[in-house]
Amino acid sequence: MYDDRTTDAERARWEERWGALSDRELPPSRWLVAHAEWLPEAGRALDWAGGDGRNALWLAERGFEVTLADISPTALATARARATERGVTLDTVAVDLTSEEPPAGPWDLILCHHYYDPRIAERAVPLLSFGGRLVIHHPTRRNLEKHPRPPAHFLYAEGELATLLASYEVVFHEEAWTVADRHEVSAVIENTP
Repeated sequence: MYDDRTTDAERARWEERWGALSDRELPPSRWLVAHAEWLPEAGRALDWAGGDGRNALWLAERGFEVTLADISPTALATARARATERGVTLDTVAVDLTSEEPPAGPWDLILCHHYYDPRIAERAVPLLSFGGRLVIHHPTRRNLEKHPRPPAHFLYAEGELATLLASYEVVFHEEAWTVADRHEVSAVIENTP
């Protein structure tokens, strides 16, 4: 069962994690780069729980007006510093997306990469502009066959995301082992009038 409350211990864990990773900059998601054709060409983009901004920075470099929303002030500070180093603009918002409202739209793109929320479509699609796209990419429980993390309660069951998205305009859906040897589900939803 999905729990939409973040405990103080979980907040502290995220701060510790992002503090430990602040010296290590990861490239944007290989999946996202390989599937860039599913993104709008430009516009306002929201990186939903985007951590230290690895994907948000890539989007900003592509010309998007990007807002990065995350629970961790440390991750957001790291993202802002990296944006300054790269000469791109990046807005950041400290928000607990499990229980607080996301930044207001309309957004041309909402990216939800490696963040589990079975309510993501019902929460994000109303924030999209007409023709805007929600991009979801996340491991499934089958991923546990090869990798111990994330734990099962933060993973989609096989076929679960497709069921959750049944009432939306899904323009892309895939559930498979990726080049990173992870079993992940991906979907692109378009907000159609």
